[in-house]
Amino acid sequence: MAMPAQPRRYPGLWLLGALAAAALLAAVVMTRPPLPIPAELARPLEHILLWHSLVPRSVTALVCGAALGLAGLLLQQVLR
Repeated sequence: MAMPAQPRRYPGLWLLGALAAAALLAAVVMTRPPLPIPAELARPLEHILLWHSLVPRSVTALVCGAALGLAGLLLQQVLR
């Protein structure tokens, strides 16, 4: 009986994925349109929007994506 081939391991793939996610988050933050209010009010509001809206959504999306990936991996292993 032949032994199944070992899957390839790419240790740097996690780092590459994390860098890609950080780059996408930075791109979203940098390309947002400016708020149509005076500049002295815009800066605190942008800070609030970033930390209370964009960052939690991004973290939730990353955690949900990782959970879906793990669920798919486990399902493949169980049904194999």
